[in-house]
Amino acid sequence: MVSGVELIGWASLEQLTVTAPYNAEKDVLLGAVGAAERTPVRLTAGQAAIFYPSDAHAPDLAAGVSEAVKKVVVKVLLDE
Repeated sequence: MVSGVELIGWASLEQLTVTAPYNAEKDVLLGAVGAAERTPVRLTAGQAAIFYPSDAHAPDLAAGVSEAVKKVVVKVLLDE
């Protein structure tokens, strides 16, 4: 996280109920996870998080008051 504060919802991909099929062009799979199964991850400037293909995550959640954030996202291709 470069600046601002962001809340990210995390859950195991196994807990995800898929609501839209995987979109290879956007590299995204949409789904829903119950509130009880979600873990909130709060990131502030200078912090980082790593998410693996087995992780479901929902970025861009407001951490209290909504504010602009700057972040760097790096995707690494894994051998299958």
